[in-house]
Amino acid sequence: MMTSNHRGKIIELVAVTSPRRTVLTLQEAAVRAACSVDDLLIQGIRGELQVCARIPKDYVVYSTNKALIELADPTLTGLRRKQQEEYSFELSAQAERDIQMVVLSKSDCESVIAQGEVYQSLFAAGVRMGATGVPVVLEPPTQRVPAGMMDMRPFRVFGCYPSTVDPNSWATRMTLAPACLNITIDMMRVLVMAAPEDVADEPVRFDIGFVAEAYMPRTLVKLYDVAMVHWDCSRPGWVPPEDKNVERSLRELDEYKVKQAKAGATFLRRSFKHWNQKYYEKLKAEGKLTEFEALVVVASAWRPSDDSSSDTTHEFVKYRDKAIAFAFWESIGIPEYRANHAWRIVAPKSARKTGRPRSE
Repeated sequence: MMTSNHRGKIIELVAVTSPRRTVLTLQEAAVRAACSVDDLLIQGIRGELQVCARIPKDYVVYSTNKALIELADPTLTGLRRKQQEEYSFELSAQAERDIQMVVLSKSDCESVIAQGEVYQSLFAAGVRMGATGVPVVLEPPTQRVPAGMMDMRPFRVFGCYPSTVDPNSWATRMTLAPACLNITIDMMRVLVMAAPEDVADEPVRFDIGFVAEAYMPRTLVKLYDVAMVHWDCSRPGWVPPEDKNVERSLRELDEYKVKQAKAGATFLRRSFKHWNQKYYEKLKAEGKLTEFEALVVVASAWRPSDDSSSDTTHEFVKYRDKAIAFAFWESIGIPEYRANHAWRIVAPKSARKTGRPRSE
């Protein structure tokens, strides 16, 4: 199932004579397109064409994490290494044995033109062959982040390891980084676009991973409920909602007055407009938050303590300080006048100052 992000980059200029040929060498593609191999690579540099490379048979592709890769850096010592080891304790690389090719970046294509080859160890996407022989471009799956690790900004990438080693072994993970492949032109491939009706789209989803907790204010839970009513693009016949309808839904809860509802509708629109599940999961894996998620982060400052996390140690408690919360929101693009509304949505009544927000 090719995503919309990738579909436009599959080669369209090749007239396929046999429906069974969905992958071509650069030389074959150049002949069919009546151009040179360098012309194809230039298209790769421009982002107009995806150039791939086959994986050597004695290597396995892993979906891994930059935090794990950094453990193999011999210059990482002392306290920094200790912290990295603690951060990475619950992380692991995942074998992706059905990935047969990796997708080269624009800069990789540039290196090939200059040198005839490229040395690369990390890749943002891979290719597996579907049951019908149709190439499927995949990004590394999103990793579920252990509780308390949001600030680590985990980021999934594809890397290749020799088939004889286990990158999750504690002895190995401290010394072995993904192999740096020597990718030559004869290893490179381009994918042939199947007819649109032959390619099944991935079902539309709307999964933001939110779980309503008992400590959360009704205003925040209501914001999520309204998101599911108006922004769930997986519903048949869904169309983007009008702000006035979103605001009307929010005002079903007494706490949402006119300006508060307008702000709530803005948070949802800026979080979920042009929804794409895979793109959302990629951003989440990089530690990038939507405005709605940024509200959830600050709300977690009032999460009750338990045996493993106390109010003095859990990482989000700092956001009980309104100034720190506002600075955090500003860093992701929420200006102060909307932060005032955000504070009223996420903070318990005991933490709110009396009086109306300055924006009102």
